[in-house]
Amino acid sequence: MNSLKNAQLMNEISPTGKPMRYLLSEGKIFASARSWSSALKVPSNMRDWFESGLGRVAIMKKITLVEALKEVIKVLPFIDGLQ
Repeated sequence: MNSLKNAQLMNEISPTGKPMRYLLSEGKIFASARSWSSALKVPSNMRDWFESGLGRVAIMKKITLVEALKEVIKVLPFIDGLQ
């Protein structure tokens, strides 16, 4: 695993209006699954599935976590602010 270079801890408001903490390094955003689920307003009954699903999808499809995030978001019910 490579180290992050010039990483900065960021605190922002997501497009859905929820606070989100993340690391910014070389133009890439790194955040926990919990932070993503909060920022995306994942329904409470789907949080465990969403948060545990990212790693599972990445391993099963042999893709990056970023690609897994995109895959998991596709199957979520409509979330305010996302289309």
